[in-house]
Amino acid sequence: MVNAFYFDVKDGVHVCKGVPASPGIVIGKALVLSKKQVQIPKRTVENPAAEINRFHQALEQAKTRVDDLISSANAQQQPQTAEIFGAHLLILEDPELLTGVETMITTEKVNAEFALETKLHFFINLLAQTDNAYMQERVADLKDVGNHVLLFLSGDKPGELQQVPADSIIVAADLTPSDTARLPLEQVCGFVTELGGPTSHTAIIARSLELPAIVGAAGITTRVKNGDLLIVDGGQGVVIINPDSQTTKAYRRKQEKEQQQKQKLASLIDYPAQTKDGLQMTLLANIGEPWELTKALDQGADGIGLFRTEYLFMNKGA
Repeated sequence: MVNAFYFDVKDGVHVCKGVPASPGIVIGKALVLSKKQVQIPKRTVENPAAEINRFHQALEQAKTRVDDLISSANAQQQPQTAEIFGAHLLILEDPELLTGVETMITTEKVNAEFALETKLHFFINLLAQTDNAYMQERVADLKDVGNHVLLFLSGDKPGELQQVPADSIIVAADLTPSDTARLPLEQVCGFVTELGGPTSHTAIIARSLELPAIVGAAGITTRVKNGDLLIVDGGQGVVIINPDSQTTKAYRRKQEKEQQQKQKLASLIDYPAQTKDGLQMTLLANIGEPWELTKALDQGADGIGLFRTEYLFMNKGA
């Protein structure tokens, strides 16, 4: 993660630097999403067997919820999101996690919430200590899965999502796959998060939807308020907060140039890839997930030159 820095552009105007996650320029109003931190109490249980049964009931409810999220993602033609939730199902069935929770409930006679939180933190710390950025980003998946089960253990229901106006730029500390699944993405034009890297869920979703995004923008939620005007330059990793009119006009011109360039490139998709002297070239795409195949072919690729199959392996092991 890259720590953000700020400097005055003009009175009341700040620039935040983060990690480029999805290219493009967008200008819109900020919608800051906040989360309430929940403390998991440790309780002594008199009947560990009954507590394990309660844990398994919550697991089944969580699986049903994740299945619903997969169906919803597929219905919205978001195969990349469906794949992420498919990995969540595997976590909910992971024998090492489940056995660890059951053993802790039995031997220490603690409540299921505390046992689950403890075991999840053990695996989260393991992932956070790896040198592999992709594996570090899977911490969000573990937290998301844990939240599903904890929600059903508590008997609560998912909180109501605040209204998302059209052309909103979502600003958050982090976004889990479930957070994004609940957003009306047709109302969203960009993302900025404090945490995450280029392989985080927010970055993957933003690139698939071709929405500008910046991650690793430390402190952004303390600097931005709901309704603030933002300029997000996803290619440069820059957020400008409440820009003056001159800056806004300059970025609108850049935005128009980018759009014109995209339209020009789109018009060339069906042209053969060949040199001026007629030498035919084969255009192959590099992909890291199966859902990227369709997109590559739609962009005129003749096939796949490199398939990063290690991502499949690492995602399965999440």
